[in-house]
Amino acid sequence: MLYLLRLIFILSVAFPVVAMAGERENVATALERGRAAAKAIALPSEQDLARGMKAARKAAATYHSAELQARIHGERKRLKKIFGRCTASREVREEQPPVSCLGENERIYLFLSSSMPDETIHNYLLDIERIGEPRLVPVMRGLVKGFSDMKASAQYFSRILKEDPGCRDDPRNRDKICKRFKTGILFQPPLFEKYGIERVPTLVYDNGDRVILIRGDASLAYLLERINREVKEAALKKLIRKLRGS
Repeated sequence: MLYLLRLIFILSVAFPVVAMAGERENVATALERGRAAAKAIALPSEQDLARGMKAARKAAATYHSAELQARIHGERKRLKKIFGRCTASREVREEQPPVSCLGENERIYLFLSSSMPDETIHNYLLDIERIGEPRLVPVMRGLVKGFSDMKASAQYFSRILKEDPGCRDDPRNRDKICKRFKTGILFQPPLFEKYGIERVPTLVYDNGDRVILIRGDASLAYLLERINREVKEAALKKLIRKLRGS
């Protein structure tokens, strides 16, 4: 049976050549060439097919896992903030991009690390989500364990991005997947080098002409207030008022 399949495959490839060759090559000759070539073809064994199916199922399970889907969701949101309506995802394109109250050249980066307590990072992300300022971005150096353990990284970011830390995902039910923050985390080692970040958390304000760094484990509102003592910007006052609930 396998020999017959190989022969049919070779004939399907060889026939156009026969048609173009005309009288120089007849069907019998083509059949002989097909038989010879069929012997050189190694179709997958049953063991190879079984291993392939197992790998495919594993890849599908990983893709549909709550951890990876949460990462994909977060990445889509991050791309939306960067490219606005130019992103490829229809879901992202249909949403209106957030409006920034900061100036065109103003950027605020909150440098974080997975070495910090989950609760601390969660509180920062909650505050960033509340004020909805697209130019105030949380930044990390990279994945938890680099590319050597993607599963550990996926589980970590899935955990810290939960709106409710106590919520538990049910992978068997899409309606019981915990809500995640829409705020995306930027992975940018060069930013750590650019601003000389050696300790976290650190808040950096950069308006193109001036850079101010505030280090310390304090609330986002307090860190912004410290920066605004120097720059005295109305936009920063507005962000602080949102955080203070006034």
